[in-house]
Formats: sequence, structure tokens, C-alpha cells
Amino acid sequence: MELMLFKMLPTTVIHLIAPCALILIGWIVERKLVGRVATFSNVMAANLYFYYLPSIHPLLAIYLTIGFIFSIIEFLPSELKGSLSRPYSIVRYAYSSIIIVALIVLSVESMV
Repeated sequence: MELMLFKMLPTTVIHLIAPCALILIGWIVERKLVGRVATFSNVMAANLYFYYLPSIHPLLAIYLTIGFIFSIIEFLPSELKGSLSRPYSIVRYAYSSIIIVALIVLSVESMV
């Protein structure tokens, strides 16, 4: 008899738990706190999710790579009190919780 709940869940659900948790954190942070943390969380969620897929479209790989680099650059000076430049604010929308959720949901639907 298996006592660990995770081991009783389907593999697809297991692969979605970490990205969904990060997206939830990102969404809450977008609403209440600093957008930099939300962007970082969302980008990490997307990269974690798509890392486990056997193959992804090259444009998606570029999108994820740009997001990864962007979120690290954006997150590093988060100790500074000033805001980032306008281009950072515009690009941040490309990695919002809604966009990342849509990408993951669309990829899950294509696997089913």
C-alpha cells in the first residue's frame, strides 16, 4: 500500500504540480507585490514544465530562453528601490501568469 500521495497521482499531474505552484505564486505576487518576482516565478515555471517534454517548437525554445535571461537580469537588481526601464515593463507582459498558463494548457491539450 502506497502512503505517499504523489506516488498515487498520474505522471501528467506530477509534471504539472511544480509549474502550477510557481504560476500561482507568480499570480499572487503580481496582484500584491513586486512584478519582478512574478516574472521570475512564471519564467521558471514555464522552463520547468517544458524541460520535461521530449521536444518543443524552436520558437518556444527561443521564447523560454529569452524569458530565462530576461528574468535573471530583471531579478538581480531587485534590491534596488527604483523601477526598471519601460522596455522591461513591456516585456514583462509576455511572461505574465496568464500567458504562461495558456502555453502550458495548450501543450497539455496537444498531448492528450
